[in-house]
Amino acid sequence: MPREMRRTTLALLITAGCYSPNEDAKSSMTGADADASTSAASGTMSSTTMSATTVATSDDGVVTTEPGDTTAPTEPGTSTDPGSSGGPGDPFCGDGNIDPGEDCDDGEANALTAACRPDCNVATCGDGDIWAGVEGCDDGEGDNVLEVGACAPDCSRVIEERVIVQPGGAPQNADFGNNPVAFADSLCEFGFAAMFAYPNVREAALDPFDTSRSLDWVLQPYTAYFNDDGELLWITDAVPLLGVRDGTQHPLLDTVRPPESPLYRKITGMTDGWLTRVDNTCSLWTDATPGNASVGNPHSATEFLDSGEFRDCDDFNGRVGVYCVEQ
Repeated sequence: MPREMRRTTLALLITAGCYSPNEDAKSSMTGADADASTSAASGTMSSTTMSATTVATSDDGVVTTEPGDTTAPTEPGTSTDPGSSGGPGDPFCGDGNIDPGEDCDDGEANALTAACRPDCNVATCGDGDIWAGVEGCDDGEGDNVLEVGACAPDCSRVIEERVIVQPGGAPQNADFGNNPVAFADSLCEFGFAAMFAYPNVREAALDPFDTSRSLDWVLQPYTAYFNDDGELLWITDAVPLLGVRDGTQHPLLDTVRPPESPLYRKITGMTDGWLTRVDNTCSLWTDATPGNASVGNPHSATEFLDSGEFRDCDDFNGRVGVYCVEQ
């Protein structure tokens, strides 16, 4: 046989009652070396790398050894990356939890049109984005103002134009029939309603200038009202009453009718505090017998609801009507 190296790998096996070629070497180990050897013999891994020995035998009986490495399998769930902690990630906006510095966090639902914005701040009127289902508009901080075409200060709606006009016809007396509100509305063109109050049917306010309990009211909040000559009368705020700011009455910006036009007094059924009248109403607008009916002056910016003047219940003579408000 030619001289060549025959290489075999010897498995180091320990069996009861059998001689191990490592026994002599083990007996000469002390301390940590012995402990490591014992651990290896018992089959316990103390690191992720095991040592193996490659034995080579030549034809003339010379034995040589060469070291070799094999990598032991890692235990499931164990990271070998020294930079990995294995814990949860750091908090962030969008994780669904309200973390320090966040006003809200709805997770994937955060959006410019949602209650919680992408920066985890709560949506507000003035942030420039329309909160779906809550805001009708939003022109941004400082731009939601009482101006025609602007977004209202509460972001409820764009401020639109409406007109208040006088109807062509007029009642002859104070008998408005069994449904005075419907009769007053019938004096207006289609798409208009009478600015006329009647108890428990149509009322602007139950307390002076307070519309919180209004009923079937014809004026709207945050709306610009013009007369039929195109002159601005008033832009309402949250309180849908003409000339009212902060609970007090102010003169209109213009009059409903120009002073040079024919004067037709107006039946409003209200006092100058927008309260529903029950006196001087010709038995609540159902009686055409002699009596007094309180009327407003459309030529006045302050007495347009109640001028302190009266007309005979049985003789309006076609010169008494109602204010008609575009709906």
